[in-house]
Amino acid sequence: MKQGCPKAAFCAARAGMPCMDFFLGLAYTFIVERIEKMAYTVKRFDELTLKELYGILKIRNAIFIVEQNCPYQDIDGKDEDSVHVFLWRDGQVDACLRFFPKDEETVQIGRVVTRVHGQGLGGGLLREGIRQVRQMMPSCKRIYIEAQCQAQGYYEKVGFKVASDMFLEDGIPHVQMILAL
Repeated sequence: MKQGCPKAAFCAARAGMPCMDFFLGLAYTFIVERIEKMAYTVKRFDELTLKELYGILKIRNAIFIVEQNCPYQDIDGKDEDSVHVFLWRDGQVDACLRFFPKDEETVQIGRVVTRVHGQGLGGGLLREGIRQVRQMMPSCKRIYIEAQCQAQGYYEKVGFKVASDMFLEDGIPHVQMILAL
């Protein structure tokens, strides 16, 4: 039983069986390992098939425009200079992001989106994106993002640090964040 566990009485009543946190930890480890082993596709814009591009734009539209009720232009001219990392499952894109050089030492990650929330897809996608940046752009010293404030903790979990005050982009509060490599 874990010292100071708020469920100590419950665990003690279970006659010496491991604390529920033990089982939750095992479940979390299993889920993370499963997500990390998913087959992400990594392609430059001109390598994308029409079906893949359509899938990426479809999920971005569904989440950034429809779900977030944000009627702003998603297609911004940066996709053509980006590397796209995405998870294709059951005939659709379930998660995607893009990255591109911001300057000689900085890569920007953006348009990070998952179809399903709360299942760890976003964390796995982000770690894969960071891994791809390190592999494909070894001279990169930092990764820059403009994160929605509601997702700040998500990015902090993988090491990003806030680098600005809050600002509005398309009417949504954002902060600039940096991950030193």
